[in-house]
Amino acid sequence: MITDPENAWVINVTPADATGMNAVWVAQRIPDGHFFVAPNVFTIREVDLEDKSNFLYSNNLLSSASAWGAWKEGDVFDFCKIFSAGE
Repeated sequence: MITDPENAWVINVTPADATGMNAVWVAQRIPDGHFFVAPNVFTIREVDLEDKSNFLYSNNLLSSASAWGAWKEGDVFDFCKIFSAGE
């Protein structure tokens, strides 16, 4: 979690992209008036790739998911489904 007086974000990070050289991450803003419980598993599911106000992600997110055959453009991007071992 990253917070300041105005915003709170939850970040999910996996240690290796398709090249094995870089981490892959996604962050989701916690909406005003909501809270987040942080278990030790990935929690971010459907990512709105166009919503830059509520989702941020690493440059290699989409290319890694594509390279592994886990996602193709136009499909729903479910970070947990693509990058987890079955949380």
